[in-house]
Amino acid sequence: MTYPRSLGPTVRNRYFVLSDTVLFTVATALAFTLRFEGFDWPDVYRRTALVYLVSSVPLRLFICYHAGIYKRLWRHASVFEVERLIVAVSAFGVACLLIGALILPGFRLVPVRVPLSVLFLDVLLSAVFVTLPRLGVRLLTRRRQRRSPAHSERVIIVGAGAAGELIVKELLGHPQIGLQPVGFVDDDPRKHGHRMLDLPVLGALKDLTRLIDELAAQEVIIAMPRAPGKAVREVVDAAHAAGARARTVPGMFDILSGRVSVTALREVQIEDLLRR
Repeated sequence: MTYPRSLGPTVRNRYFVLSDTVLFTVATALAFTLRFEGFDWPDVYRRTALVYLVSSVPLRLFICYHAGIYKRLWRHASVFEVERLIVAVSAFGVACLLIGALILPGFRLVPVRVPLSVLFLDVLLSAVFVTLPRLGVRLLTRRRQRRSPAHSERVIIVGAGAAGELIVKELLGHPQIGLQPVGFVDDDPRKHGHRMLDLPVLGALKDLTRLIDELAAQEVIIAMPRAPGKAVREVVDAAHAAGARARTVPGMFDILSGRVSVTALREVQIEDLLRR
């Protein structure tokens, strides 16, 4: 089996190319096995399965390549990578159905048409097999990121919005910082009881003092760049009342412009308390 010449030097996930080749083959063989409830297939279907396999597996790899599946850093996978997977699976699903049900029998390349049940099983299993290894890489990376050093300080994030999301991603991605996020507080009642980045939104700002005590948090990070000074003062007072340190993030403009990092936390200043 050969691949496009341009594939070799540009593919970052070469092991995924190999695993996809093997797993796509397994998916087709398993689909026929389930259809005939064992390995005792009629001879005509053995020949059909071989022709279908040889024609469909390279096509699946080709579609995955052009969908950008082999140019992704799967340990940092996000919704964009999921979208690419959906595009690739949908495209090669349609292609496999056309090949097995129309093209191969239409050109008399196979003695009998590939059963529709086999085609649907093959596409379904291929979708599972192309997704699971990449999902496994992402889950292992997240598990490693969540292993905080023994001396990490427990942190509550104030603000379950864009800035809070950036802060948590940075803290989880850089455990050497020594800050372990344990949850969010936010005054939006629609967020209460839900989770963001697998961390709970624990309650409102008025619950902060109690939550600091219950969760044994040593620090509060204010991730509300546009919050009024009154809200910032309430957070600082609640944190100090519970014996916790309060820091704030830079403004979103400074973060997005690249002037400072999202983890460039600073002490709350008088300007933060006076802003309107």
